[in-house]
Amino acid sequence: MSVRPSSTETDRLEDLLAASPSPFSDAVLPNAFRETPDVPSIHAGARQQCLALVRDARETARTSLQVITGDAGEGKTHLLAWLRRQSEEGWRKGTATGRFALTVIPPLRSLARARHHVLQELVRQLSVRLAGDRHIDEATDTPIEILLWRALLAIAKVLVANKSTPAELRARLEEATSANPDRYLSSCVEQLKHGWPLVERAFVDTALRLPELAAVDREVFRIVARFPEGGEAERTAIVDWLGGSSLSSERLDALGTSLVLDEEAEAVRALKTLLALARFAGTPVLLAFDQIEGTVRLGPDAVMTFLETIAELYNDAPSTVILVLCQTQLWPSLREQAPGYVKDRFDDTPAVHLKGLTPNEALLLVETRMKHFWEGLDEHPSDPLFPLSREQVLDVVTREKLRTPRAVVRYFQALLREPRGQRNTDVFKPPPPPQPLDIVRRKLDTLIDEEPRTARQPDARAALAQAVAYDIFRQAQGAKRPIQGTLVEEIAPHRARRTSIEGMRVVLQRNGERKRVYIESSNSQNGKSAASTVRRLADVVAANQADMAMLLREESFPLPSAAHKTLLEMTSRGVVLRIAEGEIVPLAAIEALLNAAAAGDVPVDRKTALDIAVEHLASLLAIPARVVGKVFPVEQPRPRAPEGAKASDTQVTAILRHLQTERAFEPAARLAATLGLSVETVDAALHVLAGRGAVDVVADRNRSPVVLLRPGASPS
Repeated sequence: MSVRPSSTETDRLEDLLAASPSPFSDAVLPNAFRETPDVPSIHAGARQQCLALVRDARETARTSLQVITGDAGEGKTHLLAWLRRQSEEGWRKGTATGRFALTVIPPLRSLARARHHVLQELVRQLSVRLAGDRHIDEATDTPIEILLWRALLAIAKVLVANKSTPAELRARLEEATSANPDRYLSSCVEQLKHGWPLVERAFVDTALRLPELAAVDREVFRIVARFPEGGEAERTAIVDWLGGSSLSSERLDALGTSLVLDEEAEAVRALKTLLALARFAGTPVLLAFDQIEGTVRLGPDAVMTFLETIAELYNDAPSTVILVLCQTQLWPSLREQAPGYVKDRFDDTPAVHLKGLTPNEALLLVETRMKHFWEGLDEHPSDPLFPLSREQVLDVVTREKLRTPRAVVRYFQALLREPRGQRNTDVFKPPPPPQPLDIVRRKLDTLIDEEPRTARQPDARAALAQAVAYDIFRQAQGAKRPIQGTLVEEIAPHRARRTSIEGMRVVLQRNGERKRVYIESSNSQNGKSAASTVRRLADVVAANQADMAMLLREESFPLPSAAHKTLLEMTSRGVVLRIAEGEIVPLAAIEALLNAAAAGDVPVDRKTALDIAVEHLASLLAIPARVVGKVFPVEQPRPRAPEGAKASDTQVTAILRHLQTERAFEPAARLAATLGLSVETVDAALHVLAGRGAVDVVADRNRSPVVLLRPGASPS
């Protein structure tokens, strides 16, 4: 029997409980990157199976494919959160036996760019800085940099031991690796940087003869091998490039390449190279494909394409663990849509099904939550379950048949809301759950609050904008809901050519007039890539596949001159719709909601979730209405001035004066909006000012340009 607090202590603890957030306030864990109290014994078998696969990948270089199924609320996201903590602990300790890289891959946005999606997410998540001020690798604090440094040092050690390595190269590499890189990475990195300009080319040529690097792409490896050469800015550019970002020509020139990894074939080159380097670094990669049910929204062929992608990764990825997480009842039907050879891959290892909680596991969950709550208040009741008791919890769990973590947390959240005198578990009946409409609205509000903390590469934000805009237009068509007095008659994916990137074609009708609009999104800062996108717009119009073509592009990124010239040649039939700062946030929230609905994390289907989201966020969803405004303008558009590649002296002076008198630190897009200039004009003016040493242009966490005024800058 546990000892109950005295009446005085009871009153004080009850007052604290009433005035504090509930110990059970997060019944649904929104993602694997949120912290929550953990009970290690829950799903212990699944946890150990995942770690066993990681160990096998590290020791034998085998790739494994594991399906994990569970009902909604059974703990799939908690399992991923635990794996994420294990991965972070491995990075912090720096021990080769415990280190692995976890990436949670969200559902696809486009069937045409599945592998690029995996590459983007892998690099993006490994670029998140490790929590805490201390970890073993003081030379850096992001997993992707640690992985690349360790891979280069491991290759250097192999070359030192290889008799065919040229003597001069061997001597320099031996000096750099004389300390143990696994324990003293920082000192080895400094040694490597010191001698790198003399050995880089020989290192690349000699390393690529190793059979262990047979799958590595020469050009990708050559750029990665520049890692020790430059400073932080160049290493950031390499990481951005490796993650599939369409860098500007200037940034590519600085890296010494013209290759852009923004399409499928190039993404495969980078992905295979990165996974091979991870193997060299002794760091298996765990790719966790979560909420795969969300892929269904892309159409009937989506699941088959997605599962084929996973099978190809299985064949091509060395020393990799692939997890596929899905609802128990949906997995058989999804698996049946896969080709035979893909089914065979999935059947090689039996699926792991997350089991329901035992009464003792449920008790541990409640006790862990309550203990965490009291410790957070620096309180230590004699019974950490206070105001509950062990007997009460076990009785409730058994009587109410609470079998999932979510059900347990929700029940006790409702119980502790009750006034102290009415908390009799023998007669307590939890209130009915909130209406689905209220649950979805609260979920959307939470997602809106969380999204600004999520860093996304510009290319990923463009893909997100296009994918969710497509969903909103499709919802308007199905509901016969007019947008700015205009009906959506048709909406479908569309490709200008069989092998080209996919856009969408929307047929709009107002007062009997029909307009076909082809829409594609791109934040590419690479001149060739952006020009190729605009040429696709022109091709669609020239082939009479659309009456107008539209490019969705964030206002932070000027259109490169070659693309701008092609757009002007399209006259009024080709336009750019600028996505304003903050407009991505509600779109990202809708995407996350639709994935949650598909995975059963909200009590409505995807169609209902989208209907609610469009209504709830109507004031924030400006893009569809602005598309309609471009197609059916209230006033005739003014002739477009062919500006954008140049800035006048007056404009340059106005920008500098604003920085000197208003704000010395300003996003470039906000400068354009404040001064009434195009982003292309501002970009040209900033090039002039940077050349004079008056400003610096840096990238924020989302890689959007920000202008910094230098001290003492003058207009001349």
